[in-house]
Amino acid sequence: VRIVKHINRFNTSNTYLLYTEGSPEVWIIDPGDASFVLDWLTEYRKEPAGIFVTHSHIDHIYGINSIREYYPLLSVYVSEDGKSGLLSSKLNLSYYHERPYVVKDENLVVLTENGEVMLWNDVMLKVHATPGHNTESLSFQIGGHLFTGDALIPGVKVFTKFHGGNKLQAKETIDRIFSLFSGEQMIWPGHGEECKLENIKKEHRSEERRVGK
Repeated sequence: VRIVKHINRFNTSNTYLLYTEGSPEVWIIDPGDASFVLDWLTEYRKEPAGIFVTHSHIDHIYGINSIREYYPLLSVYVSEDGKSGLLSSKLNLSYYHERPYVVKDENLVVLTENGEVMLWNDVMLKVHATPGHNTESLSFQIGGHLFTGDALIPGVKVFTKFHGGNKLQAKETIDRIFSLFSGEQMIWPGHGEECKLENIKKEHRSEERRVGK
């Protein structure tokens, strides 16, 4: 699997495009700047197969409508609570930026813990529920890659002050990720730089020693 990362203009969130050399299909994770996505698809003569949403905060979804103008049948994969966020400008926080934004309730596919989606013939995506930043947060595992949205950002404490945020759940989610995956797992966060999980574990051990835990 090849991964293209784009840092969006709004809130420097990350959008990811996933593709393989042998297929025209591209999967999109957390679309922000639609112009980048559409230009890339045109340049490389690819077609979008679907959109995955780690969570519905506006900086991770604001490209959906513009992309769907060109690909109206495109499915959006999201958690049950995330679906509610796509349909509510207050839950997705766009209302508070004075630019209310909602997604049409069409082709929304609800994902659950341990769900799987076949991306290509030999490539499967596995769904992990990773609440804490908010209740709806999902992470997507594709082999040695884990796309964590805002549930785990290297070097940054999980922000839990928005609706549905929970510090205890955030810690439990990180502990669970640490237990499920080896240090070689690549973490692709919703903001900031990707890195191996072992580097994040080292950060956490250093922080625990610093605060005397």
